[in-house]
Amino acid sequence: MELKPIKQYTDPAFPTRTVLDAQPELLRLVPRRWRESAVVLGALSMVCALAPAARAVVPAAETKEKPVSRVAPLFQYVEPAPVESNFPPVAGGIRAPARFLTEDEARAVIIEEAKKAGITFTADKQTVKDVSLMTAATKKEPAKLVLKTDIALDGTDEKLRIGYEFVSQADWTGIGKQAKNYAISDNISTAKSLRSGLEAVKPEGTYVVFHDPDIYSLETAKTELRKQVQDFVKWLKAQGVI
Repeated sequence: MELKPIKQYTDPAFPTRTVLDAQPELLRLVPRRWRESAVVLGALSMVCALAPAARAVVPAAETKEKPVSRVAPLFQYVEPAPVESNFPPVAGGIRAPARFLTEDEARAVIIEEAKKAGITFTADKQTVKDVSLMTAATKKEPAKLVLKTDIALDGTDEKLRIGYEFVSQADWTGIGKQAKNYAISDNISTAKSLRSGLEAVKPEGTYVVFHDPDIYSLETAKTELRKQVQDFVKWLKAQGVI
């Protein structure tokens, strides 16, 4: 007998191990004539048992997600008006001073409005380190560093990882004193600077900076602050945070 190599042969009519490894569900489609052969069924059973084990030997690629940091834009703010326009005229031509919100008044509004969206803020739970506060850039000069400091947030929802800071009159005057009154003229400018500082640090979680609207009426100031919180909630939903 003379053995000669086969130059060409057709593909087998049965699924090979390579095919079964890629498509194990084909094992469910065993032809009836194969079921009558103990040898074939035994071979297929072994392949079926070995295929998952072989795949299990190859470890899944480990994926490590980067921490997400979000800083919301400022909401419902108005550009600072000239100082004299912040004091409406009253009887006798004397102007009343602007009514700034206290920290407690602002916190009550923010907590109440956030709670409607399922956000529970707890006071003084988180500090963001090394936040740089910058002056606003102008046509004449670029932004300049005012102060680098740690910011103890006014409120944090630890479960949702949401934190907020309210910039009050006390905040921006305090920062002005620390920075030797350098280019910190109002709480809106301070809020913008603080927001930029948080964005640069990239702390893990979601953050927002609220601010006193500098309005002489207490009720109007509370209403404006409430709008800021409502807009923040809408932004959170759009971002998929809540």
